[in-house]
Amino acid sequence: MLADKVHHAGLLLGQIKQHIEAEDYLQATTLINEWQLQLQQLIPQLTPADKQLRQNVQQLSEDFLAMLPVLQQEQAKLKDSISQIAAVKSENKISKTYQID
Repeated sequence: MLADKVHHAGLLLGQIKQHIEAEDYLQATTLINEWQLQLQQLIPQLTPADKQLRQNVQQLSEDFLAMLPVLQQEQAKLKDSISQIAAVKSENKISKTYQID
C-alpha cells in the first residue's frame, strides 16, 4: 500500500517534469499541488521500518528541489515577458492618443 503511494508520487513527479519541459506550467502547477498533498499524507504513515520507502521519498523530494531553479528562471522570464507586453501596450496607447489629437 505505502509502496504503491510512493510509486505513484514518483509517477506524478515524472509527469510534472514532462509538463515543465513542454512549458505547460498550468498543468504542472496542478500536478505539483496534487504531489505535495500526496506526500503530506504519505510521510506521516512511514515508520522507521520503512527505510527503503523513506529513502525513495527523500529522493523524490531532492529531485523536486533540483527542479526549483528551473521553475524560478521560467517565472522570471514570464514576468519579464509580461512587463514587455505591458510596456508595448502602454506605448501603443500613448501613440494612439497622439494620433487622435
